[in-house]
Amino acid sequence: MAPRSRPGQSQSGRRRVLSYVALGLAVALCQQLGFVYSSRPAASGARGSLRSSRLARGAAGSADPLNTLTSMDFLLGAKASSEEVSDVAARVSKSSSDELWKLASWKPQTPPSWAMNENMKWTEVPIEERYLDAKQFRAVAEKLGIQANVAAVDSVFSCFTGGSGFAEKGKVDDALQNWGAGGSFNSGAFEASLLGARVQVFLAYGWLYGMSSFCGAFFFGRPILFGITGIDLFPSIRQWW
Repeated sequence: MAPRSRPGQSQSGRRRVLSYVALGLAVALCQQLGFVYSSRPAASGARGSLRSSRLARGAAGSADPLNTLTSMDFLLGAKASSEEVSDVAARVSKSSSDELWKLASWKPQTPPSWAMNENMKWTEVPIEERYLDAKQFRAVAEKLGIQANVAAVDSVFSCFTGGSGFAEKGKVDDALQNWGAGGSFNSGAFEASLLGARVQVFLAYGWLYGMSSFCGAFFFGRPILFGITGIDLFPSIRQWW
């Protein structure tokens, strides 16, 4: 007769297997995200070491003016003083959203392939319904005669968008009316908009890194740690494996 395995040995073996599986999944995920060096040459040369990818992203960011002010810079109030940002907001508040949208340069839209294949009637989205990006807003600021730090202009744009990459005309119109209520610049209303936008960016960062850290610890770190040391990070929660 074949010797029977002890319950403790079989349970230990299952833990070890689960630990290896979880570790393999974690390594595979990190490799897909570019955090692990891959020695296999890629056809497009897009994969490589983490250092190379970071250098490539840095070079692209320095060449692209849209990356002048990052979300973290806006959250911390870096690269532009509060006086510069308030001055840009005061000058922009003298204009209306209609004027900003008219001064912006809009590329002609092309019909989608499905509309062309089905011979459907297609019309471009009206300009007043389109979204304004940071690059367009910088050009509009120059047309308005605003000579200021680019980061200050981007900070005002982030007040309109809440940290996103595009501004909606209705929200811009509401903000401009609040900042310029009574015919003069209302610095208190602008500071409230600035604080609200930074809170949105803070919550976005908190959700992204908080939830990703929890998922990493729950799905990857927990079984690995429990399989090696027997310590459960969440002892009151049922083990999912």
